[in-house]
Amino acid sequence: MSLPDDAESAAHFTRRFESFTDVVFGFSLSFLAGRLVIPASAHDIFAQPAGIVGFLISFGFLAALWMLNHRMFRFYFAPATPDVVLVFVELCGVALIPYALQVFLKFPNDPAGFSFYVLVYAAILGSSAAIGFRGFRRNWQTWDLDSRVARWRTPLIQSVAAGLLALSAALIVAGVPHAEWLSFLIPLVVFAIRRRRMLPAYARS
Repeated sequence: MSLPDDAESAAHFTRRFESFTDVVFGFSLSFLAGRLVIPASAHDIFAQPAGIVGFLISFGFLAALWMLNHRMFRFYFAPATPDVVLVFVELCGVALIPYALQVFLKFPNDPAGFSFYVLVYAAILGSSAAIGFRGFRRNWQTWDLDSRVARWRTPLIQSVAAGLLALSAALIVAGVPHAEWLSFLIPLVVFAIRRRRMLPAYARS
């Protein structure tokens, strides 16, 4: 993959690439609404709200992921081959969210459907976390201590969340009862990480 090697071209590539990711997020959000099934009667919108609820939850997740994507480009991304590949992995997951939601809604009693839905989010968060760790390692010396703490938390939270989602999906497929509840530990983990000033050893000086 040929990437720009001078500062001006690299900045131009990064702007264009971020704009491309915005387009993918926009299409995914649009497809979420476009894939909603028109019910047999208006009453069924409220009597059978699974589709609307799934749409609202997925829309909220996508909105949060877009905010993380913006933060990733601002603080962590560099126009290097590994980062570009990881962004494409993230975008693949973003594009799959409407499909994963439809699979889950079509087969609500099949654990594989929920596992696939969860794994898509795990892939998005995992690839974004990898970019974050790479960017932190590359840039930490240019940040003050408080900025380092704040910018270390983001990929750390993403990586832990991705791990919990992937583990939950694996346990569900393996038939472990109530394994889906493992994903609900994520808010507790986020709360715990945000309360601590955590940094890798090399960035504490």
